[in-house]
Amino acid sequence: PVARRLSLVGHSLQHVPRHVSGSTFPELQTLTVANNNLSNVKALATFHSLEWLDTSDNVLFTIPNNLVTGLPELIYLNASGNRLNVDAGGIFGRDSGLIGWRDKLSVLDVARNSFETVPLALERLHSVILVNNPITFINWQLLGMDNVNFHFFPQLTSLLSVDLQGVSFPTMPDTFYTAHSLRSFRVIREKTPYSLESVSPMIARLSRLEVLFLSDLELKTLPSQVGQLRHLHSLVIDGNPFKVLPTELGLLLSVDILSMKWFNFSAIPSQMGNMKLLRHLIIASPYDEDLPAAVLRLDLEFLDVDQVRGLPAAPRTWS
Repeated sequence: PVARRLSLVGHSLQHVPRHVSGSTFPELQTLTVANNNLSNVKALATFHSLEWLDTSDNVLFTIPNNLVTGLPELIYLNASGNRLNVDAGGIFGRDSGLIGWRDKLSVLDVARNSFETVPLALERLHSVILVNNPITFINWQLLGMDNVNFHFFPQLTSLLSVDLQGVSFPTMPDTFYTAHSLRSFRVIREKTPYSLESVSPMIARLSRLEVLFLSDLELKTLPSQVGQLRHLHSLVIDGNPFKVLPTELGLLLSVDILSMKWFNFSAIPSQMGNMKLLRHLIIASPYDEDLPAAVLRLDLEFLDVDQVRGLPAAPRTWS
């Protein structure tokens, strides 16, 4: 039969029927097999003219690589509501064949699956929908985020760690405003720096942060909102042209590691003496004033203070 659309929705299928094949429907362009019990869709690779495929709400753990070679015309793939994950391999694994869909596939919908991290292979696509996955880590540098349009909304409620080193967002993505469970946030960038306005509101909302890297961002001052991060234990603010450090640093009572390398500033606030748990302090920047006495009285285990006055000679280790 000459058919261009076929729907097999809600038939409790456990496998693709033998008569549903590319030889039977050679001109099929749209196929829907949603809301079944399919655990394997390798048989769908025979529909060489297929442009639109819906495999949502089945029990798939992966999308096999043979679909990439077998469906060269595919534009849209909906695989939401399955059990897809990185460990199951296929197009989401290390040996992914997704590169074959790079120039054709416009949208890949993998919402409501089991991804705990974003598969690296997705950098080869144009638009990916990852809504409502239990994602706990994202490394956008490896993903080539500049080229991919990811949709995570409505929320990344499980997200624990984000690494944005070297990524060129013009502003911070709104996604982070909903990542209330975020524990580690790393943003290091040397070109097209973020504005303070785009960083500050985000920090204020990430109240559970434990690790914060804000390096090489051309920040003129540290956002005062950092003082609200009561669970923070590591703060790295290297390579920013700070002139003034906020007194709110003294509110970070849980911080035990503080790094402030490679910038010029005119004063270190004495309120840093309130950071009683601070054990590792790295300044290593030109600083012409003496360190405040309150800071020197801290129970430090490691102190790197290159080019800082008012200290014993080369005190690399402090005890």
